[in-house]
Amino acid sequence: MSRRGGPPAVLRRTFVFLVLLTVLMVCLLETFHNDRLAQRPKYGLQRTYVAAECADRRLGNAMFIYAAVVGVAGRLNASTMMERSCRVVDVFTLSALVVSDLRLSLPMYAVYEEFGRRASAYDINIKKLRGGNTLLRGYFQSWRYFDEAFAEVRKEFVFAEGTSEAAAEFLGKSLPEGWKGRSFVRVGVHIRRGDLLKEYYKNYGYATADKEYFDRAMDYFKRRYSSVQFVVCSDDIRWAKENVLGDHVVYSEDHRDYEDMAILSRCNHTIISVGSFGWWAAWLANGTTIYYDNWPKEYSKLEYHVNKKTYFPPDWIPMR
Repeated sequence: MSRRGGPPAVLRRTFVFLVLLTVLMVCLLETFHNDRLAQRPKYGLQRTYVAAECADRRLGNAMFIYAAVVGVAGRLNASTMMERSCRVVDVFTLSALVVSDLRLSLPMYAVYEEFGRRASAYDINIKKLRGGNTLLRGYFQSWRYFDEAFAEVRKEFVFAEGTSEAAAEFLGKSLPEGWKGRSFVRVGVHIRRGDLLKEYYKNYGYATADKEYFDRAMDYFKRRYSSVQFVVCSDDIRWAKENVLGDHVVYSEDHRDYEDMAILSRCNHTIISVGSFGWWAAWLANGTTIYYDNWPKEYSKLEYHVNKKTYFPPDWIPMR
């Protein structure tokens, strides 16, 4: 009779460990295989990809990066690839090949990081890309990076069904009494404050829009339409409630950031302060857009990174 904890017990524990290790290895190999499988050429044709790094980027920044990928891929007749960690993957129904690790899934790629060094300015040198698997690094905050692919980008940035339903429900419930069936326009108002109030960002060159700017921008639409509802989304909703006032003003509260963007994108027109989030909300709404023009601060570090002519679309209206 063997003693408790003797050789048979050791063998059993060793066997269980080996089984678990085998299962883990199979799962890892399957994940790697699935990422690589999608790269196999169809019908003998070699497929190439354009991808970009966007880990840890906020939603608006990630959208600029992916839009640049779509623009470059369209020009090079390539496909798009993004990592699962990128915010746009969870928020939108993208056509891109989604992989766990670009470095494993994008073979023999060339890295281009000289583009996008000025975060909010267009670098025409990106037109020099000539094909092959390409990995972009940078911010790419300019509509010029995808100016030949507007329609494609709009198709990519379609919110998940649940997000769209939540936005529609909020707007439906916020409709002023007696307005159902009546002709009116909705103007989305995005107010970015939050971290921009910190000394570091102020010294760097960021500026937040004041109450007077929003008053003037709202008056612009009030003069043009008899029935206007303003829908306010902000990372500082308390400030918004104290400063952005008037008839038929509603505030979005307790929504996630992408739900706020979905709400703003359903409005007819847009008023934005600063930041890439508001930029994309306005671009998706595709109506008249008023933006805060007293940004960035003159002679600041941020001013070097911004070219307003290539950052803001030419038909948007500057206001201070």
